[in-house]
Parts: sequence; structure tokens; C-alpha cells
Amino acid sequence: MESILKNTNPNGITDCGQSTLNNVPIITISNEVKEAEINLAAYIAVHCSIRSIDHLSEVIKTIFPENKIAERIKLHLTKCSMIIKHVIEKTLRSEIVKRIGNSYYSLIINESTDVSTIKYMCLCVRYFDVDAKKIATHYSGIFVVERATAEILADGIKDFLNDIGLNLNRLSGRGTDGASNLWRKSFRLHIIKGRNSTIRTG
Repeated sequence: MESILKNTNPNGITDCGQSTLNNVPIITISNEVKEAEINLAAYIAVHCSIRSIDHLSEVIKTIFPENKIAERIKLHLTKCSMIIKHVIEKTLRSEIVKRIGNSYYSLIINESTDVSTIKYMCLCVRYFDVDAKKIATHYSGIFVVERATAEILADGIKDFLNDIGLNLNRLSGRGTDGASNLWRKSFRLHIIKGRNSTIRTG
């Protein structure tokens, strides 16, 4: 939780009182309230539809009417979505990349198109977790692709890995659902371009 709190707004905020900026009152949020909202957002991400937070946050205030932290929770759909996307996801991904370090890893990849015809590429990373002493598989991210050609998908994956800090030269394999654009030779060649080794497929 401490590492997640570091990714929240650094200007806020160590007490529940008020501070001023250019004589304009600013209501600050304590770390306890931040932690409560992050925990609620994490619970929603794992167990529920995000829309349910609108009701859940009000229920918590009703159950604990005298609790100062519950009283100051202001968590609804938009804020909950932003916490999941920009705080929790960012922190968990950084921890996964740190665990992988310079070890070998493989990717599980899948391209999909939603009802609005926007194409997405989703990636999960699989690696040996030294601390847990077992193979671990974690969601690593999703990004939009303009077209689902082998070359564009391969370039998108390379850019994504570079952005999150994973060493492309340590990519040892990939797993797909058998889509032709993810199995073509041009896809593999685009991925390994500039690498020092080949990639196993499966």
C-alpha cells in the first residue's frame, strides 16, 4: 500500500485540515482516506462492476456514521476508474517489471475488437517468480491498435514493452490463440528485429 500511495498526488496531503494556495482554500485528504479509497477501488477491480462503487461508498458511510475516514470518502465511478487505471495498475505493473528484472519471460497475447470496432491488443506476462519460487502469470496491459496486421501488432508490442521497461532481448516466447496475424513469419521477424536471439512460439 505504501508504494501505491507514492503514486497518488504528492501535493496532498498529510492531514485532514485545510491549506491555502494563493489565498484559495484547498481541502486536503489524509493518507488514511487515500488508503481507504485505494482499497475500495482494488476490491471493486477484483470483485465487482465499477458502477457498484457509487452505492458501496454511501453504504459504508451509513454503516459507520461516526467514522471520520468513512465520512471523508468521496469515491464514485469516475474517480474509482482513475485510481484503478493510473494508481493501482501503474504500481502493480512496476512491481512486476521489478520482479522480472533481467530474467527471461514470455508473453500471452490476444487481439480483439470491441462493439465500437476499436481494436485492442492485450498482453499477459509469464515468468519465474524467484521470491515465490513458482511460475507466475500476470496481466501487463492493453493498448489500442489502428490495424491488426502482423507488422503493426509486432511494433505495438515492442513499443509497449519499451514503455513499461521490459527488456525485449529477454523475451523468450509467445502464446496466442492461433490468429493468423500473430503466427505469420512477418510478426516474428518484426519482434526479433534488433534482438540477439530467436523467440519460441506456442
